[in-house]
Amino acid sequence: MMDDYYREVGRAVYQFAGLERAVAWLGETIERGFNQKVPDNHWSAKAIGLEFQKLVEQLPRDDLDRADMLKLASEYRLLVSERDMLVHGNPHTAEDGTQRLGYNAHHGSRDWTIGAVREIGNKFESLSAMAGTILHRGRYQRWEAES
Repeated sequence: MMDDYYREVGRAVYQFAGLERAVAWLGETIERGFNQKVPDNHWSAKAIGLEFQKLVEQLPRDDLDRADMLKLASEYRLLVSERDMLVHGNPHTAEDGTQRLGYNAHHGSRDWTIGAVREIGNKFESLSAMAGTILHRGRYQRWEAES
């Protein structure tokens, strides 16, 4: 049972890492050097989300990807706190006696059941797929051609 839990936590963390990387690359296609920006020496998921949203909002209204990237930026920023609650969770014994992560701090509180971990992992995966679709339907290719 715990092996399944560990697998789901690992999958969720991995899916978020892919999502974060895709968002950073989309930022790079808008502004060269985006991946090298380090605001206040701390390039966090939150900082990536804020900077990415600013860039997307500045895109011309006729940019074919603008609407999708606005949605992506908004959803990504919401999921950052979910990811934070997962990776900064603490192991504990739940009321039913199972071992799992729990979070109770400034982002809120969460009891990370295997179902909750699977659900957030699926959200990360879905948004990552959306980011990958935007990136590879021409943005990355145009960026690469201009390099």
